[in-house]
Amino acid sequence: METSRFAEPDSGNYSDICTFCNELSGAQSPLIDLGLANGPKDYILYENENFVAVPCLGPLTDWYVLVVARRHTLSSGWMSDLERDDLRKTIREVSRLLKSTSGSEVVVFEHGSYDFRNKGGSCQDHAHIHLVATNQDVAELIEIVERHVRLTPVEDWLNAAANAVQQKRSSYLAIETAGGSYLAPATGAPSQFFRRSLCEWLGTDADGWDWLAYPNVERLANMINTRLSAQGT
Repeated sequence: METSRFAEPDSGNYSDICTFCNELSGAQSPLIDLGLANGPKDYILYENENFVAVPCLGPLTDWYVLVVARRHTLSSGWMSDLERDDLRKTIREVSRLLKSTSGSEVVVFEHGSYDFRNKGGSCQDHAHIHLVATNQDVAELIEIVERHVRLTPVEDWLNAAANAVQQKRSSYLAIETAGGSYLAPATGAPSQFFRRSLCEWLGTDADGWDWLAYPNVERLANMINTRLSAQGT
């Protein structure tokens, strides 16, 4: 794919204003604030040079993690070819570990921001991919999502995401299940669109998508204590 001539919006160091940059620097973390950890090493479930996997605040299932980019970038669509290739491998490995630990299939999704205004439903200005382990019928989730957006099947959602951002200059919604990968335009999508859909799919509290209001400390503690990486070898 041709490299876009458009540069990602960037204003330098984000550690003072970006929750994830701050957290990865070891300065602050909601998990530390909740008394669940003393530092990042206590709760990082998997890591490599470019990405870390951590428990997602407000987990809607027993195993729900985020793969977070170490470099501050708005979404995977803004990543370089090499970064996306590494992210592809990271998602594959963390999914394997999640499935091995939980015994469940894994659903992957991302709210893909184009810029700070066209955020694609993302609640954070830093690239993070959701991986959710569940035994629910994923076909039902796709049906729920398609009530609100038009999903297009794609061969590789990471490449399709890069095309959406770098060529079409638009935000996107990406979802990957065992049945395939899909992308949809995300302009106007509400904050945490996929988490809202997950709540309906899983039959949980209608407001449970709000991780700030419902951090679900017990599930967070279980993920931290079980240590995902130790289970999947």
